[in-house]
Amino acid sequence: MSKHLSVVLGAFALGATLLPTTAFAQQYTHDPFFEQTVPQSQAYGFEMIGMRLALAQKFAPPYDDEFVEQIESMSGADLARFHGTLTAASSDLASSLSDALEAVEDAVNNGKDASAAAKSAQNLLSKAYDAVIGADVRKQPSFEAAVLVNLLLADNGVSEGYGEAVENQDPWEYPNGWAALQRAKQLWADIKPLGTAQRQTDGQEMIDALDKLFPNAGPPKSVAGWNSEDAEDPAQRLSGIIEEVADSNLYPDRDLPRLSDRLAEVTSQACEAYTAGDDEIAAEDLFAVFDHYQSHLYDPAGLFAPEVRGKISALFGSLIATGDDEDDEAATAEGSDDQAAVAPDTDDKAVAGGEEDNAAATDDDDQAEAAVEIPDSPVEACGELKQGFIDLKTAFGG
Repeated sequence: MSKHLSVVLGAFALGATLLPTTAFAQQYTHDPFFEQTVPQSQAYGFEMIGMRLALAQKFAPPYDDEFVEQIESMSGADLARFHGTLTAASSDLASSLSDALEAVEDAVNNGKDASAAAKSAQNLLSKAYDAVIGADVRKQPSFEAAVLVNLLLADNGVSEGYGEAVENQDPWEYPNGWAALQRAKQLWADIKPLGTAQRQTDGQEMIDALDKLFPNAGPPKSVAGWNSEDAEDPAQRLSGIIEEVADSNLYPDRDLPRLSDRLAEVTSQACEAYTAGDDEIAAEDLFAVFDHYQSHLYDPAGLFAPEVRGKISALFGSLIATGDDEDDEAATAEGSDDQAAVAPDTDDKAVAGGEEDNAAATDDDDQAEAAVEIPDSPVEACGELKQGFIDLKTAFGG
């Protein structure tokens, strides 16, 4: 299994960021990331594809190579987050959506205007969203709030889109932040009336601050003099406000043992799906689990249970496809024929320090993963993954 695969899950993904210190989970009535773990992941897939389609309608050829790569990501992991459920609900719609996304990708790849194809795909995506997650669920303030926080804090979201554009000198990350902000403003408008007058004002101030950072879709000609953290503060402050307005716990890593236990439960669902031969449904569960693992548990696991972390990362690498063809082919060549690999981006997760420190940490991670013997059966691998989260719960004091 390749140990340096790039994670394309965005994963969600769910805001690996600093926690507000003014509120705790028990103060809130709703807990969407625990109560609707898989639907929230499915929603993330829909939102990410929707963002790509919006950008495909915004920009015209000739297309930058980085833009092409982003468009091509639509039919990978993001689609896999909900494709099994969509197929069960309507195989015709699932097939039509896949074909429509491919048409957009083909147009962009061939340097042709993709706006018409993207608009058509957007209509199908909306129908698919309704088929997988009904409007009654999507209109729940707690559900909208969780989607909104993902858009603000997750990879490819508002804060990260801006930060990555500056840190990596990659201007094509900026349009992701812009697209995420446009959608975030729609969701904020939905839940804003639930807040007090003061919280509405406070939240709108944060929206306005972010708007100033994204006056247009970009990409900027230069990011010289920009501060990569400028979008993080208003995005974080807005997320804390959203918690209060929606009366929802939106930071699932406040209680690591509880989160580990929940991920073990969802992994158990995946194992049942594998046993039933429904690999697509199993993958949906595991994408949701992986998001929280990478965003919230990966770093502390390295401190409290590094061997368990190596085991979990290696097992994920045997079960979930990244959506990156080259990485998948390499992983398939090294692993079983029907399994592709995804692993946490250890370069980003390495301990703080210089390049030598980061390289050493990455090597340690690679060695830990390499020491894990991966079962050939996805059912057995899934069972061991579940046990890994149970072990993490114990390591975190649960």
